[in-house]
Amino acid sequence: MVASQLRFLVAKTGMTDALVSLADTFVQDGGWPEGWAGVLGAIRSVNKEKAQDDIAALELLAERLRPQSLTDRITCYVTPQAWSALDLAELDFDEEHDYAAAENEINRICREIGTEIAADLDLLEQHASQLADAKSYRVSAVVSTIGEHVQDIDGAWEIIRDARPTNGDDDSYIIQAMFVNGLARQNREAAEAILDAALEDEAQHKNLIPMQVGVTLNAPGIERIIAATKLPTVPINAFARLQYNVDWQAQPAADFCRVLRAVADRENGFDIAFGILEVFAHRDKLKQEAIDPAVQEVAKELLFALPFDEKRRDKGHGVARVISTFLQAEDSAVATELCSKLLDAFATYAIYAGSYNEVVKALATKFPTIVLDILLERAADAQDRGYLFLTSRIGRVNHAASIDPDTMFGWAEEKPVSRYEALAHVVPIWEKIDGTSEDVTDLDEFSGALRWTETAKRLIRSAPDPIAILNTLLGRFRPSGWSGSLAAILEGRLPLLETMARDDDPRFAAWAKAAIPTYKREIENQREWEARDSRERDERFEW
Repeated sequence: MVASQLRFLVAKTGMTDALVSLADTFVQDGGWPEGWAGVLGAIRSVNKEKAQDDIAALELLAERLRPQSLTDRITCYVTPQAWSALDLAELDFDEEHDYAAAENEINRICREIGTEIAADLDLLEQHASQLADAKSYRVSAVVSTIGEHVQDIDGAWEIIRDARPTNGDDDSYIIQAMFVNGLARQNREAAEAILDAALEDEAQHKNLIPMQVGVTLNAPGIERIIAATKLPTVPINAFARLQYNVDWQAQPAADFCRVLRAVADRENGFDIAFGILEVFAHRDKLKQEAIDPAVQEVAKELLFALPFDEKRRDKGHGVARVISTFLQAEDSAVATELCSKLLDAFATYAIYAGSYNEVVKALATKFPTIVLDILLERAADAQDRGYLFLTSRIGRVNHAASIDPDTMFGWAEEKPVSRYEALAHVVPIWEKIDGTSEDVTDLDEFSGALRWTETAKRLIRSAPDPIAILNTLLGRFRPSGWSGSLAAILEGRLPLLETMARDDDPRFAAWAKAAIPTYKREIENQREWEARDSRERDERFEW
């Protein structure tokens, strides 16, 4: 505790001599290895103050604290968390030093420590618990180096296998997986034997999957993973490591599909399997490689079974990527199922509608008619329809703009009375005068001048009851959420009515001329309210 706060104590109290004396007391009482990093941090903080006497005293103290023993070197270089107050790489990171260079140097020292331990199993036995307790990723450099260089593989593994953290059950850094990772580079056959034995040993099941993904995956590894999905003693959360620690594109597609299905079939495994697919979709999209039909098939299976529940209420981004990557135009049954469940989940507040805008966009792009049928026509009321299909939040995307206008209006013509009215709740209404459209801008809060979009004008002129459409569009002029002045936002939309008042169609012109006075009163009332509210707030804060 004192070591991590030493830089602040020195900089803020000015009691350098007293702190140096306290540090020497710690040294005499059995050593203070972590204090070395604390003193180095203090030197950095004092250096800015130009206190040369303090710097000199601290530099002498740092020299006395410099780690010499193996235990002290592990404490100083291996166990501190990255970017913490005791991270030596962070202490070297200033205008004259590159953090990456300092990091590389510390990793080199960690590998030296690993090589030293690998040569002496007594040292490994002495320090195994200390390594197991490490909360820093740098322990991997030490333990994988041990695996890479140790000669007595069986003896070393016996020590590593049985090492457990003494400070809790944290599985962030599993030294067994690190050892196997290094060992595989020295002797792959020995690493495979350890993995086979771990599959048969219930005591090792907790670490089996981390150990397996620590080595390049091969055919036996695939079989172990699938076998592990059938073992209740292998924690289900361990399979989440298959998301990021395996390059699935390097594996046969059939094996990838088998693993996905096996994980999905495990109790509480569906979300993990879908997470693996989400990461795969991200990588596949980046590489722009052809997708194997077998992978597409399993992706459709998982999408069809995907639940929209509270656990997934704000996780729409990954779902959208999977839809965009794997679904094709012929997959209408999957799209229909997704849209139906999406609408039900929104109606029951199981998901956050704003988190699923990308999902709606992905579906609307590939399956516009299905989206219109379900997410628009089936919606319970105008509010649900508008809130789900577009969104009035700042910076969001209006997904009605993702649908080709001809497709949209062709759909409306099939049931013109109801469908044109439904479209009035979701089509982009306006764009900036420069032509920037509503679907890519923060126009719900934009307070500048706007003009009608071509889609909105077509909607008005094509609808069987254009006045009803105009009334619905006018209702959307007031945003559901905003920052700044609402009066200014409303005023920016006034030119839309003024333009309509000059329309060649006398019906539209008459409607706009009748609407403008009421709308102007709304703007003025809002402006007066804002001014009154501002005065009242100023008075509350006057002293």
